[in-house]
Amino acid sequence: MPGRADARGLGEPTRPARRRRPRIPGLCLSFTLEAGQAGALCEAVLARVLSCHRGVGTVVLDLGPGADLDASTCEALHDLHDRLRTLGTRLWLAAAAGHTRERLRDSGLTHRLGGGAIHPSLRAAVLATYAAMPGPGLVTGDIRAALAAPAEPLRLLPPAEGISPAQSPQPAAIPPAQRPPAGGIPPAQVP
Repeated sequence: MPGRADARGLGEPTRPARRRRPRIPGLCLSFTLEAGQAGALCEAVLARVLSCHRGVGTVVLDLGPGADLDASTCEALHDLHDRLRTLGTRLWLAAAAGHTRERLRDSGLTHRLGGGAIHPSLRAAVLATYAAMPGPGLVTGDIRAALAAPAEPLRLLPPAEGISPAQSPQPAAIPPAQRPPAGGIPPAQVP
């Protein structure tokens, strides 16, 4: 019987090791909000995360240099954090502007996400994503490519007139052949 042997040569059978599908370290997304689209933000990000064939460790949202966050956008980010957390995915934000970081702090989002979740740039957020991974902190060609890659633009659909954002049509996942290289994911790892 195959297995580990004790000093007498007898032992219990060993179980075959389960293979885990490798996780995507980070998925970097950028978006531009227009009036009435805050509710679609959460659904669009979740649709993109669920379209990946592997789990996503961290979603980094690039809020852009001139992001003006209103109460509905902060509420949508709170909801997105909660829903990603149920999937085992972290939400990190890249907020370059000081007034954007202040708005995130005032809304309670900075406290809710944790101290290391708000970064001054997309590059800093991607670097922090790789630094948070277990194992030695080696900078490989794939990591250098991820640091130089732009965030993947996220398409938000405006809610249809008379329909709540929860009932609006969900954005379709971009087929892999048409999908631009995902920000923060080296080309060899794009799902």
